[in-house]
Amino acid sequence: MSIFKSKHHVAEASVFTYQLVDGSYIMAEEVDYDFESNSIIVINPVKIEESAEKYSLRSWIITDPSQPVTLKDDNIIASAIAPTALKHNYFQFNTLSHMKNILTNSDFDEIIKLLFPVVDSTGDSESNDFDFNEPYKIKKSKDKEDKNPWDRY
Repeated sequence: MSIFKSKHHVAEASVFTYQLVDGSYIMAEEVDYDFESNSIIVINPVKIEESAEKYSLRSWIITDPSQPVTLKDDNIIASAIAPTALKHNYFQFNTLSHMKNILTNSDFDEIIKLLFPVVDSTGDSESNDFDFNEPYKIKKSKDKEDKNPWDRY
């Protein structure tokens, strides 16, 4: 998956959120289930952290991109399919993280400036350096089709 895929492809992706027995939350794309070991096979897991009523994504485990990771069922308290807006942020974070690992800093910075220009109040673009030492802020979807009718209560 890529940040450039359509919303339809993102919505269909098998990305789940998990609450683990240690109280942490992660999100990953499920690719298989091993019935013999009662394990879920996932790729590209990320940690979901909450601070000051905001959520951020961080790398959870050190692996190569799309390297399978095994989650044992007895280490998972709960799981749910991730909402489409969160899936979009998940793919965007992973894409940028993978690009950061393979590109030179100058190439990466140039791509970030092209993809995510910061526009000030006068409409001029300025530099947007993506810092992987800072938490990635999850953006809420503004699409009306993604809006939950129960949110108004």
